[in-house]
Amino acid sequence: MSETSDMHSQTQTRQLPLDMMRGVAALMVVAYHYTSRLGELYPQYGSAFTFGIGHVGVHVFFVISGYVIFMTLNKLRAAGLGVVDFAKARFYRLYPIFWVAVGVTFALVSQLTLPGREASWSDALLNLTMIPRLLGANFVDGVYWSLEVELIFYFWIAAIYFLVPPRLFPIALFVWVLLGKAVAVLAPQLSLFTAIRVLIIGDWVPLFALGISIYLFHNRRVGPRTLFLFALVFCVDAFTTLEPLESVVVIICAGLIYLFTSRWYSNFGAPSFRPLVWFGAISYPLYLVHQNIGYALILRLRDAGVHAPIALLTVISVVIALSSALTYGVEKPIMRWTRRDASRGPAVEPANGV
Repeated sequence: MSETSDMHSQTQTRQLPLDMMRGVAALMVVAYHYTSRLGELYPQYGSAFTFGIGHVGVHVFFVISGYVIFMTLNKLRAAGLGVVDFAKARFYRLYPIFWVAVGVTFALVSQLTLPGREASWSDALLNLTMIPRLLGANFVDGVYWSLEVELIFYFWIAAIYFLVPPRLFPIALFVWVLLGKAVAVLAPQLSLFTAIRVLIIGDWVPLFALGISIYLFHNRRVGPRTLFLFALVFCVDAFTTLEPLESVVVIICAGLIYLFTSRWYSNFGAPSFRPLVWFGAISYPLYLVHQNIGYALILRLRDAGVHAPIALLTVISVVIALSSALTYGVEKPIMRWTRRDASRGPAVEPANGV
């Protein structure tokens, strides 16, 4: 079997478990925003049930992203393609559905109103770049911050991947991790480091790096000692930046990603849980549209006298339906078109869902 076809086989056998993890991460974030975060922003509408730990779903997305993006880069290299092809694939995968989500969110929130979280027309236009914070604009939806982190990650990982010899890549990756964390620690004391902290995503590099190191280990590019080193940095970072229980949850999820992407799991043929696979399939649109639209709808329903549990279930149903419509009406047709349009190269990989 050729290297390209072997990679394709790996993608197929490991895609469903990763989709399940995306589904879990997406549901964690939604539960967090609709309970704990809603109560913080609008105390009078808060729920008796809270799920503060759900915010670490974003951390899980970043670990998955590290794995998937590095797998994509390897497929590109095997197909004789380069950084331009990587940029084009990422653009088609992320931007079209994102533009639709920005438009839908801006229109609905402007119509429904959401005190303290409304955006201007100029904000909305700058949000289309996916890096509004770097341009001095407000987010149309607060969840977009993680997409900005993703774009910066794409830039740096592509630069390292295509400029550094493969045998030196793990060293370059580890240097990036150490440099990023050093800047993150120094940033509160030195104002200059604040901008650098954003530009090298110092707070988030260990998460992406762990996903990459898992891929490298499973594909025999690094040994167990290298994987252990990245895992150790990841664990130390988790326990020093998160609450203890949150750290444990993130580490368990990372362990599941390691298990689900292993050859043992693929050979074992463990069954997938279809509802989570489906949530993984709609996770990117769900992530994009659930927060501010959900808040605005919950506030409207509660003001109309609807009990909190019923309002919450109603809004969850609405955003899932909206996300499904965007997935199957916009996202998947665009993906089919880009696959037909591409004369060569690997299919576009699913986004991280953040």
